Amino acid sequence: MLLKIGEHVLVRPSWGRDAPVKGIVDSISIALRPSDVAGESGAKVQEYDTSLKYKGSFGYTTDNNDSKWAYFYQLDEPQPKDESDLEAEAHEAWVDEQINNYVDPAVIANGA
Repeated sequence: MLLKIGEHVLVRPSWGRDAPVKGIVDSISIALRPSDVAGESGAKVQEYDTSLKYKGSFGYTTDNNDSKWAYFYQLDEPQPKDESDLEAEAHEAWVDEQINNYVDPAVIANGA
């Protein structure tokens, strides 16, 4: 999966209790030391192929204009910037469906 600045992403919170969050990637940091898992002092890049399995993080801006960051493992589905409008709309619909159909694991665990 290729992550690029300017792409739409779906991010799953690390604690797994909140619904996924949509956002647009605005920074990517790759770790260069084992102790720097978020890549804070690592390389700042424009794109990153997640199949390389480096540790690091990315910053993103939500639909509510909140600035947030997440580890690479929280990334769900980036949308390439050069998709046609129809494909982009289909992806947005998929992201919305994932968020609307989200079931809180705590609700399942409690049998509700």
